Amino acid sequence: MKTKNKKALTLSTVCAMTFSCLTFFEPAQAEAAFEKNAQQTVADMGLGWNLGNSLDSYSGTVIGSNLGSTSSETAWGNPATTKAMIDMVKNSGVETVRVPVTWYEHMDPVTYKIDETWMNRVEEVVNYVLDDDMYCILNVHHDTGENGWLKANSTNLETKEAMFTAIWEQVSENFADYGDKLLFEGFNEILDGSSNQWWNPSTEACPISNELNQIFVDIVRNSGGNNAKRNLICNTYCAGSNTEITSQFVLPNDTVSNRLIVEAHVYQPFEFTYEGAPEVTTWTSAPLDLVLNNLNTTFAQKGVLVIVGEFGCADKGNIDEITSWSKYLVETYNVP
Repeated sequence: MKTKNKKALTLSTVCAMTFSCLTFFEPAQAEAAFEKNAQQTVADMGLGWNLGNSLDSYSGTVIGSNLGSTSSETAWGNPATTKAMIDMVKNSGVETVRVPVTWYEHMDPVTYKIDETWMNRVEEVVNYVLDDDMYCILNVHHDTGENGWLKANSTNLETKEAMFTAIWEQVSENFADYGDKLLFEGFNEILDGSSNQWWNPSTEACPISNELNQIFVDIVRNSGGNNAKRNLICNTYCAGSNTEITSQFVLPNDTVSNRLIVEAHVYQPFEFTYEGAPEVTTWTSAPLDLVLNNLNTTFAQKGVLVIVGEFGCADKGNIDEITSWSKYLVETYNVP
C-alpha cells in the first residue's frame, strides 16, 4: 500500500476522521478550560463515531409536527439512546461522539420555539457523552438535505435565516455554561433547492451557505458565556470535499482567534459507497486520493483545521472491500 507525504497531513478518526496540518499544531497539553484552540482540540479528539439515525430522524416534513414528543428518535428503527450505549462506545476506544439533531418537527411553526421536551432529550444525550469525558459535536442535521427546509437558495431566504437564527439562539442559550468538550456544528449537508445539486451547486448556493455559516458563528459568539470561546464547526456546501465546492468556501469572521474548524464528508469512490449502485463492490484509490488531497491543499496546508465528519459504505456483501477501503482511508492519511 502506498504511503502519502506524512508532513502534509494528519488524520485521526473523529466520527469519520479529523485532518490537521502537522506544521501548524503542537500536541495538546492539559490546560485551563477553554484555552484549547481548534488545532489543540482536533489533536485531542481522537477516534470518533456518529450517533446517526437517532436524534436526527424525522417522520414527516411539517414544522412542529412532533411537538412535545420524542418519538422521532426511534422513527428510523434505532432504539432510544441510553447511557449504557454511550458507555459501550466509550469503552470501545471512541473519544468523540457526533450527535446529529433534527429540530424542525419540535419547533413552534410561528414562534420557532423548540419545545422543552425535545431540548431536554437532546441535553440528556449530550450529557451521556460528556459524562464519559468524550468530546461531543452537536449540530443542525436533517433540517438541511434533500427533504429539509433549510436550502442554500434565495427563495424565502429571510424566513429561513430567521428560523436558523432561532435554533442557534436557543441551543446557544441552553448550552452556554457547558465546557469546552462540547462543540457546535452549524449545519449538516445543505443543498441548493429543487435540483439538490451535490457536485455542481448553483451560483448562489455556496455564497448563501457561507452567509449561514457567518450567521451561526455570530449568534453563538453573541450568546456569551462559554460560547464566547467555544470551538465551532462550519461545513462546506453539502459538506462537499471536491474542489468545485471547497474553492468557494469562505471561513467566517470570528471575534476570537483559532476557534473555527471546517467540516467535509468523504464518500468516494461514490458508486462503491452508494447503496444505489449495488453492482459496484470494489474500489480504486484515485477518487479517494483526489478529494483527500484537495482537503489537504485547500485547508490543512494553509493552517485551517478540517475534520471529515462522515465517511462510510453501504454493505453489499463485500465486507473485505469495505474493510480495505476504510483501512486505506484512515491509515494512509494518518500521522500518529
